[in-house]
Amino acid sequence: MKKKRIIAIIEKTSFGYTVYSDDLPRISGSGETVEDAKRNIKENISFILRRHDKRGTRPSSSLNNGLLVWNYKYDVESIFKSFPMVDADGFVRNLNLHPLLRYHKTGITLASEKQAQKITSNLHALGRELLSIHL
Repeated sequence: MKKKRIIAIIEKTSFGYTVYSDDLPRISGSGETVEDAKRNIKENISFILRRHDKRGTRPSSSLNNGLLVWNYKYDVESIFKSFPMVDADGFVRNLNLHPLLRYHKTGITLASEKQAQKITSNLHALGRELLSIHL
């Protein structure tokens, strides 16, 4: 069976982080950290699959028997809290968004679709640049 690509949304909450996906209705994960929330949604899916296996019932096809590839979508605030090694101030100067990103990274305001796309594009460019480094 082919793996199914899932887009999971990560959001900062008052108690930590929540992960959910429109591709997986009524299934979510939560935790104090992003990694805890990611682990929790995967544990919840495993629990559902085991329960169906014990009962001899068929799980929802959206679960694809647990063969899932995860892509994560963050809000701006969660990105910089989840990846503190990314210097937000230096990143902002590079994007020429200063001082707007300061408000996005603290959750005071949400980035517009255009700003979110610019931030995403530059984060991906940074990732490609880091992948090209050899020590």
